[in-house]
Amino acid sequence: YYSVISEIAGSCYDGTSGIEKVEIRLINTTDNLAYFGSEGWKDQAVYGSSWVIVNNVWHSSWSYTIPIIFTSGKRYEVTSRAWDVAGSSETPAEIPVYDLWFRYDDTKPDSQITLPAQPSPTLIRYYWNLPTISGTAKDNPVPEPAASGIDEVKIAIQNKSIPGPNNWWGGAAFNSPQTWFVATGSTSWIYPFSNANWTDGQVYLIVSQAKDKAIPPNIETTFTVGINSVTFVCDKSSPISRVTWPPELFVTNTLTTISGTSSDVLVHDNASGIRETQVSIYCLAPSTGWWNGINFTGDTQQWFTATN
Repeated sequence: YYSVISEIAGSCYDGTSGIEKVEIRLINTTDNLAYFGSEGWKDQAVYGSSWVIVNNVWHSSWSYTIPIIFTSGKRYEVTSRAWDVAGSSETPAEIPVYDLWFRYDDTKPDSQITLPAQPSPTLIRYYWNLPTISGTAKDNPVPEPAASGIDEVKIAIQNKSIPGPNNWWGGAAFNSPQTWFVATGSTSWIYPFSNANWTDGQVYLIVSQAKDKAIPPNIETTFTVGINSVTFVCDKSSPISRVTWPPELFVTNTLTTISGTSSDVLVHDNASGIRETQVSIYCLAPSTGWWNGINFTGDTQQWFTATN
């Protein structure tokens, strides 16, 4: 697979009169098109194929450097033939169906981060435990074998809570310019990252970048929020709840409501907030037991979701 073709080159030799010219035949076998030099590509079924004269010929080598428009995902066959100064060319029996074939792939691959997830550009996720970063990647164009395939995926991690530009993960701390690290895998990939490296209350950006197997490789350069550019907040702090009703040592013959408060803003301003509060009730006397939703005969503690 090639992403750039600046020339088609080869070797030639004639031990008597010398090489007078070299020609090439180039076929797009995917679309059944033949290359006709300055006339471009034509339907091979209608026009057949054409031998195009090479513009650079030396004693033992040649090079065709006139620009050719190739199409990504297509398969090409190229054949050469030489003529000597005496006017003889290689015989039909000496010319193969093609000398070599290749595919053209100048389309960049795509990657996606699936963990941490960012459901939309405006919705930020909170994580207290994130020991791995993972995702997927695909090469273009599709379907196979039009594309060369994924060679590797890299990621870079930025702590947006630290003033930049040297706030990217450098391997030991968030103190470097943007640095890329190779993940394990290709179409599915994973990158281990110690949970100890995340700091409570900090905002992080993770970007992924895929590279394909073409020569030279096509590298992903477009970053889309929520796909290969994901932001999340680290929230390791535990929330706090308080029972405000009934009060301590309260004596009553009826209790229809238990109420209280919950908060998640004690450590930092980037807390994820309260999702739900649960209540568990235990009877101390005259008999003991946990409330199970019907009575206080439960042997194990049960939690019930309160209404906000």
